[in-house]
Amino acid sequence: MYDIETPIRAYFGQVLTAKFNDLGVAYDTIEFLLGNAEMLMNATNIFSKYVPNLLKILAWSPMTFVAEFLQLLPACISPTTASEVLHSLFDLPCLSATLQAQYLVEAVPNITDLNLLPQYNRCLASFQDAAHKLMFGHFLRSETGRGDTIDRLGNLHLLLSDFSHHQRVLAAAQIAPQLVRMFFKVVLHGGDVELVSQLVPVLIERTALLFDIPSFMTEMRRVIAQQLLAIFSLFPQLVVDYCRDIIEYLRTLRNLTQAGEHCYVHLVWILGEYTHLGYDSRCTSSLLVELFETLEPVTYEVALNLHRQSEYSTRLVLVLMSSLAKIASRSQDLIPRALLCLNKIVQLGKDSSTESHTHQTLLIRANELVNVLKIPSIASAVLSPAPHWSRPQQLQRQLDLAHLLQATSLHLDHH
Repeated sequence: MYDIETPIRAYFGQVLTAKFNDLGVAYDTIEFLLGNAEMLMNATNIFSKYVPNLLKILAWSPMTFVAEFLQLLPACISPTTASEVLHSLFDLPCLSATLQAQYLVEAVPNITDLNLLPQYNRCLASFQDAAHKLMFGHFLRSETGRGDTIDRLGNLHLLLSDFSHHQRVLAAAQIAPQLVRMFFKVVLHGGDVELVSQLVPVLIERTALLFDIPSFMTEMRRVIAQQLLAIFSLFPQLVVDYCRDIIEYLRTLRNLTQAGEHCYVHLVWILGEYTHLGYDSRCTSSLLVELFETLEPVTYEVALNLHRQSEYSTRLVLVLMSSLAKIASRSQDLIPRALLCLNKIVQLGKDSSTESHTHQTLLIRANELVNVLKIPSIASAVLSPAPHWSRPQQLQRQLDLAHLLQATSLHLDHH
């Protein structure tokens, strides 16, 4: 019987390792895969095993093959490879930089001694240093199954930073967010909660571990935030499953300053929205207290600094206040602490000399939440409606605090 694995290993393992940057080989390989994708998925392990080598084609010629890889990507995703593939997509610019370093070193072995490209000397010297062989080897691997990512990834980012302005690397950084979007379109369409579950910690971890190209980091963090929202909207129970990861992330304010506000704000909103008994019976009082005690000091810190013209945004404070109020409305013992925090924000606002529109919005929102929380039964209905009330036609009415506060204010005026 003919052993198909031998020629597959020879071509997709050995030939592509050496010839991924040959455009003729690359075109023929991609055309073969596209033309026979269904048969290859059923009869071989090419897509699951050799995706690191296939991605080298894309990393070397990003703009040439991006459309084809958007078509091939679904075939590369499986329960055993999904996490590794996702890490690889986040690291696509790093792969481009590593391949460029490899190409230069192989073309001119003593390139650093000759000082031909001094702007790349640090990276090229590191590439030739045996101490870094395992780190670079992770990106140069030909097969899956050798680890999703590596320790000290941040250190490798620094070593590769010489190439952060190289056109090939910038092109890879430009297309990577498209590929991550396609990745999650496929995964979420499949609806496999176990598969999705293993990707949540990857998303949280990678918000602060991206190659230092500003436009790439900004766009990729936007994509990560969007995917986190989509995941928890489809599978709210995962919030409790990964509560520890989210809490640890939010407690580290460095994540807010270094990884940007986008993901941080979305995770705060997710905690406030989905830690509800209607979504998961594990949303106990003790868990709500822990969540509240995670957000409470952050809210104080951010609100205090906001009035000192810090880098924090009004949007962040608004989301923190709303999430605190939502959590408190589900555990009435927390309401006095929530009121204290919100009143402190109101007082800070009154003491501030700022009179901007955003500043006034903050004060109005804080006062609205204070008025709602003063009547726990109304707070529960307004801030924590049962999940079935989250349908669009009901959500508009439930979230229109101004509408509901008319009744609340009248009630307060009569007491």
